Amino acid sequence: MLILGRTILAAAVLCGLCGVAQALTPLTSASVPDAAVSLPVLLDDDGRGSDYKFSRLDNICGHREAASITKPAKVDYEALLALTDEVRRIKKQRIKKDSAEGLKLMTAARRKVLEACNKAQGANNYCSVWKKISRRDGKAVADITAQVKAKMGGK
Repeated sequence: MLILGRTILAAAVLCGLCGVAQALTPLTSASVPDAAVSLPVLLDDDGRGSDYKFSRLDNICGHREAASITKPAKVDYEALLALTDEVRRIKKQRIKKDSAEGLKLMTAARRKVLEACNKAQGANNYCSVWKKISRRDGKAVADITAQVKAKMGGK
């Protein structure tokens, strides 16, 4: 199926990406691969207009809107998941993550990490906790992985 430049332009307008729509206007006659490749790169940053660069999919808890983010923190999500008994059981018993038991255990592990992140966020007055977030000016964002580990039981 071919995607025309006009279709991508319409999608950009519907998503509220005026800058993208203007940038894609000359692409209506461009070849399909050129137009399709440039769009995802522009949509990767949900923090447009703020001091932070992030994807909303990386939010664990707290504010998600760019205008609301004032004091975010980040964590090493994979390391926190690895500390849970559920993920250890999956690895030890070689349970497939896409099986019914694996999905149940991964959901429980994610819930434990979420609850610990919520506690650490509230205790330290952070507006949100992210898997990945960075400042546009290059300054560091607080990493609270150690504090979340302590809330999870210090394992």
